[in-house]
Amino acid sequence: MDIARHLVGSHEVFSEGDILWVRFRGGYAPEEARQTMSLVDQLFRAHGAVYMIGDLSTSALPGPETRRVLATWPYQLGYVAVMIGTNLAQRAFLQLIISAERMLNKSPKLLLQICATEADALAFVTQHRQQHGAKR
Repeated sequence: MDIARHLVGSHEVFSEGDILWVRFRGGYAPEEARQTMSLVDQLFRAHGAVYMIGDLSTSALPGPETRRVLATWPYQLGYVAVMIGTNLAQRAFLQLIISAERMLNKSPKLLLQICATEADALAFVTQHRQQHGAKR
């Protein structure tokens, strides 16, 4: 399977099938969030579902403008975000994003899962695909 690699700011981004891997490094600027989410949108259009696995172990919390970009992004039903390497502050931030998205949309479209390891994230993706009929 072809793997497409990108650098979005200091963040390493690569896709493999319907999975977009993001290894966040340092801060996350609003334009970087837009670029990353545009890649997520492209994968969704190509596959009908998308799994973004984000490694937050070396990231900083995003500022208010980036949070606004993420909270107001026009997510599609079928977007699944799986985050690994999170600390307590990042978990709280992720819950705020999900809460904002739910307030803005009558039916939430983004599913968020927090996992301890990359292996756990891949196991979750496999299980989700089996339960929801998503194909790789």
